[in-house]
Amino acid sequence: MRFNCFILVFIYIFSLNLHANERYVCKNDNENSIKLITNFYIIDKKIVMSGALGNGEYKILNRSENGFLAVNSSFIGKEFGLESILINTKDKSFIYKTFINRENNNNNIVEFRGICSLAN
Repeated sequence: MRFNCFILVFIYIFSLNLHANERYVCKNDNENSIKLITNFYIIDKKIVMSGALGNGEYKILNRSENGFLAVNSSFIGKEFGLESILINTKDKSFIYKTFINRENNNNNIVEFRGICSLAN
């Protein structure tokens, strides 16, 4: 069973890599934790994130020579979530931020920062 899951993940990542214009391999820069590796695939007008921070597709709002800004939002019941990714190609860094608006006004904001390298 584990082998089958491994093969499916490998095929998924391999297919993303074939269609991606650019691929960034990023690590969080928190010195007190394990280095989490996340891949960002730039495909036309979206960024596909795959790795330790999660998986998902993000719509690119702004693309410039300095990098990319992309967002993903969703409603789950009465809760609202907004995730944003900022990839700075000049500094080779990224910021991943997620905001969850809960029904009982117990809002959560999580932010990860890290460094990236371009892998084509």
